[in-house]
Amino acid sequence: MLLQVLILREVDLLHDLLAAFTDAGVQGSTVLDCDGALQVLGQASPIFASLRKFMNPDQEHNKLVLTVLSEEQYPKARKAVADVVGDITAPGTGIIFTVPITNVEGLAKRKNG
Repeated sequence: MLLQVLILREVDLLHDLLAAFTDAGVQGSTVLDCDGALQVLGQASPIFASLRKFMNPDQEHNKLVLTVLSEEQYPKARKAVADVVGDITAPGTGIIFTVPITNVEGLAKRKNG
């Protein structure tokens, strides 16, 4: 089993990404709001934080998408990310990585792997 971690900066793609996961048989993602270190450092200064809120009051957080996958599901999930997000290595797109999982409890049985 793997934990796929995706930090998505292009938050407007989130709905399409989750739909692509569903189409690929990948279920059970958890989505959290997150901020990068530069965003947090910018908020540390009251002047910059005030300017940021004034200049861009609707600024959205990045999205952290956590997905538990079987080894067989990973290529499908990675393809879904590539199809929706495009080249993840492009600056300002996001970051994706996997971490091995040695134990999982509480997941519903999946039909596709």
